[in-house]
Amino acid sequence: MDRSEKTPRKYLIPALIAGAIVALGSLIVVRVLVESIIQDPGKRRELRVIPGEDVVLTFSDEPDSPRMKFIWIDGLDMWFGETEVTIEQYDRFYGRINIRYYFGLLSYVGSFSEWPAYEPTWPAMLVVDLDAEMFGEWLTKRYKLPEGYMFRIPTHTEWNFVASNGGQADYLYPWGSAWPPEPMFDGVYPNLWGVDPMPAGGSASPFYADWSRRKYVHPEYKDGHAGPAPVFQSGKNPLGIYGLAGNVEEWCYGPAPSGFVLKGGMFTDTDASYLRVIHNGNYSYLPDAFTSQISRGDYGTGCRIVLGRQRFSGVRSPNAP
Repeated sequence: MDRSEKTPRKYLIPALIAGAIVALGSLIVVRVLVESIIQDPGKRRELRVIPGEDVVLTFSDEPDSPRMKFIWIDGLDMWFGETEVTIEQYDRFYGRINIRYYFGLLSYVGSFSEWPAYEPTWPAMLVVDLDAEMFGEWLTKRYKLPEGYMFRIPTHTEWNFVASNGGQADYLYPWGSAWPPEPMFDGVYPNLWGVDPMPAGGSASPFYADWSRRKYVHPEYKDGHAGPAPVFQSGKNPLGIYGLAGNVEEWCYGPAPSGFVLKGGMFTDTDASYLRVIHNGNYSYLPDAFTSQISRGDYGTGCRIVLGRQRFSGVRSPNAP
């Protein structure tokens, strides 16, 4: 082998080192940018927080400001988000872009408003674990809360308790024990993959593209939505919590290398195993340390926020059930 063939190889290791340095620098820059987003805004908004009563917050004093409602859960002594976080609520955090993390690199996803049948009350999608966590941190810094309380995503056991209607053993799924799915407490079917017709232009949207050949939950299953559903049309359980089955998967703290798991299934799901409340060690999605920010379905990944006690020695290291 002549010298001209060997020359490029001597640059390989320096190039790899340089690439690693750039990647690390990108991660640091991204973290600094995001930290600047969630800095304490100064004067915190007043919030009426009384144990046993529901909590309602608004993002601003504007008449059209989105609201978030949190339902008091007996047995947990905490408040659960009535719905999954919506696009219009999430927009107040990240504006009209979604900051996503893939191995520390920053990418952007445009507004959902161009997509067929768009509703601002769809659940926020394309949400990764760090997005969900920082959304809770941001809310915590904006409102006056009782000492020791914070907004955060739930632990997997908190989610299980609520999804099983207060820990009832006969709730194998958020609607009960039957399969195929039955209506939720309010008579609305969970938003899963059925035979509902695609909206006009649906084939142009990543929500609907190439899904016509998927199997259905049941050959006649209809929930009224071919894609995401507005959060108040996703089925409510007896505790007053919407969307615990289907619509979007929800990030929770759980026993995974990353510290996060996904629960509840998404609107394209047809498999009972993704929708079971207790997974016996298997979750809707169990990320590993390297893919924790990438869901198995991306477009169906969202979050729900709770108001509860600070239960963690470190935010990403749950030390409570």
